[in-house]
Amino acid sequence: MKSLIAMITRWALVAALACATSAAYGQATRTWVSGVGDDVNPCSRTAPCKTFAGAISKTAACGEIDVLDPGGFGTVTIVKPITIDGLGPMASILAAGTNGININIPAGDISGCPSGTPHVVTLRNLSINGAASGLIGINVTSVDELHVENLQVFGFRSGSAVGISFHPSSSAGLYVQNSTFTNNLNQGIAVAPSGAAMASASIKNVKMSQNGGGLLATDRTYVEVTDSVAAGNSGYGFQAASNAGGSAKIHLDRTMMSDNGVAGVRTDGAAALVRFTSSNIVANNFGISGTGTTVSYGNNVIAGNTPGGDGNPTVTSPLR
Repeated sequence: MKSLIAMITRWALVAALACATSAAYGQATRTWVSGVGDDVNPCSRTAPCKTFAGAISKTAACGEIDVLDPGGFGTVTIVKPITIDGLGPMASILAAGTNGININIPAGDISGCPSGTPHVVTLRNLSINGAASGLIGINVTSVDELHVENLQVFGFRSGSAVGISFHPSSSAGLYVQNSTFTNNLNQGIAVAPSGAAMASASIKNVKMSQNGGGLLATDRTYVEVTDSVAAGNSGYGFQAASNAGGSAKIHLDRTMMSDNGVAGVRTDGAAALVRFTSSNIVANNFGISGTGTTVSYGNNVIAGNTPGGDGNPTVTSPLR
């Protein structure tokens, strides 16, 4: 009898220890990474992980990964709503030969988030370096909203390389502020939903320079750009292209387009529209070009675009 009691006691202790270990290494709402961490750790404040990929599996949906100290934290694929915040130290992703961040969240409710919660991903305070061979800085195929704040995305130079490729398979929103996109082979930002999806984007205080183009908006898109710069790109500063018949609309406010190799503003297709107010289109190869509609609200500067010429807005509308 005593032997049986002792055996039961031992098994109870083993089970308790197993449960405690499972809880310690389960998913937490907030996890941490460190340049000197280890992915076998639980990603806690005192035992951080080494990489974003190691931390994301231990972070609950709708949770947050934070950075403790400087380091390179590796590429990552995001399949649930989450925030990654590198505030404070230099938090870097080196993505030579690959994508920096992939975002592909399946439809439906995600365990760990309240029922009906939108699938929102937030990326803050990160440096994403393609090292001249990277493919796409941030590659988005499925999300409800992507918020990008204080990011540097640069050096993506292989294949269809883009700083942000936002091509969701269902209607979604992109919000980018206080960020820079430089030295990428194609666009700094491309908003190009797939299938019948629609996309909207808000771009504020963003610099796009030395890319193949600044920003591209294709069919079924609406993009608001405020207090931003597209300069020194080899192609267009801003391009709206409605090649498949869906409308592509860009509204520019207090925005600079200069020294772009082809044109400051380009519209392609009858349903392509670019409006601009309080903006400058100066010193590009061509100011305004294309077959779509451009609307100037009369308080812009369009000058010094040579040798192609300034071009003329389709419509000039007074302020009111």
